[in-house]
Amino acid sequence: MTQNKLVESVMDLHTKQRQFSGQLYKYTNVMKGWQYRYFLVDANAGLLHYFLCEGEKPDGTVPRGSVHLAGAVICPSDEDSKTFTVNCASGDMLKLRATDARARQEWVNGLRAVAESHTKVSYYNGVIGSKFFVDPNLLLLKATSAASLHCLTQCMNILQRNQHAQQARTGFVIDDD
Repeated sequence: MTQNKLVESVMDLHTKQRQFSGQLYKYTNVMKGWQYRYFLVDANAGLLHYFLCEGEKPDGTVPRGSVHLAGAVICPSDEDSKTFTVNCASGDMLKLRATDARARQEWVNGLRAVAESHTKVSYYNGVIGSKFFVDPNLLLLKATSAASLHCLTQCMNILQRNQHAQQARTGFVIDDD
């Protein structure tokens, strides 16, 4: 099969995919926790949109957020049977929760199908490497750098606490220069 035929067959596959949508919980942050959102998958564009509520969907309303699914990895969570994550090639991550295990599996399967078809199309059209795809080595470097910086910050805090404790015990001020 030639490259063009493969791209056409993948395009046919993803244009035939059904549109799917529904309510999911989206983890926002520690303060706000889980927020109920309406999600809509645009299989043709390879986008996952979310809205505040179902009434806001596509008829001209701007979504609360959108992520590209090309290059995304969709993973069921080990923490329970309802939660899953969408790890986008851009580095964005959505932590989502369905109403039950069956609904989670339907979402995971549907999102994986759209992500896979758009990843293949993007790869063959030369898009991966530009807008949607981030080199895994670059992501690893970013994660390692962030972890190293966090570790160094903790070490600096420990050293400063020890220095202050020594100053308190001896009454002697140590010059930082």
